[in-house]
Amino acid sequence: MDIVARRGLACVAYLYLKAMRRPELGDRHGGMKLPRLFYFHKFNLVTNAEFGSSGGTERYYPMMKNLLCMIIMSAFPMTMLADSKVILKSGDASVLSSVANAFIEFDYSKAKIEGKDTPLEDFIEQKGAKYELKWEQAQEMSHKDFIKRFNKKSTGLKLSADSTKESKFKVVISIRTINMGNTAKSLLPIGSKTEGGTTLFGRIYVKDLKGRILCELRFIDIKGLGAPAIQARLLFAYQELNTTIHKFLKKSKKSNEEEEEENDEKE
Repeated sequence: MDIVARRGLACVAYLYLKAMRRPELGDRHGGMKLPRLFYFHKFNLVTNAEFGSSGGTERYYPMMKNLLCMIIMSAFPMTMLADSKVILKSGDASVLSSVANAFIEFDYSKAKIEGKDTPLEDFIEQKGAKYELKWEQAQEMSHKDFIKRFNKKSTGLKLSADSTKESKFKVVISIRTINMGNTAKSLLPIGSKTEGGTTLFGRIYVKDLKGRILCELRFIDIKGLGAPAIQARLLFAYQELNTTIHKFLKKSKKSNEEEEEENDEKE
């Protein structure tokens, strides 16, 4: 097990066992009251307030359920969680590192608003003409910036939105679910820098000239920085997607090299 996970488990076990010795935290079912250690109310920090203390009702959580949640959270460092935001579904991801030109297409035809069954197209239309214009501007800015940043980092594949340019591959970024973000949340003085940011979920397809899929990637929970304008929020989300893709490709390449070295040693 990873050393970070082992240390995390040790700390959790120590704190949990220490808490169990406090009779005021126990209940008649052999479980524990879950203390609310940090509680924000009108920006005043209150400590050691128990859940339900304001309403007179106390919540109880079984001991094993608490312990299981703590073990799961401590056993998976944040770096491991971050790596799983891009997943290879089929094919060979190395095609994205090929020294070649590729035509890129951004597809929103299957996109839906997160948490709703509303197609993105209907959502934009309901917002009115002014919002439609902002959305068009957001796409144009984000797509150009994505291509520019990808090509700058890539030592192999070069993307272009010009369909008339000679290309060996076609790359399709298909957005399946999108959270448009929130202007009000992005302006709050508290919270993370991604608060109110746009979040993207979808697929990346790499096809040959005959339309055959050579590689399919899935990306999830790609969240950009928060910003008041939708143009900026979508731009930041695509920048985060760009960064995440290159991290995935770098890790994939390293894994392939290590596998080749192992095969050479066996031979």
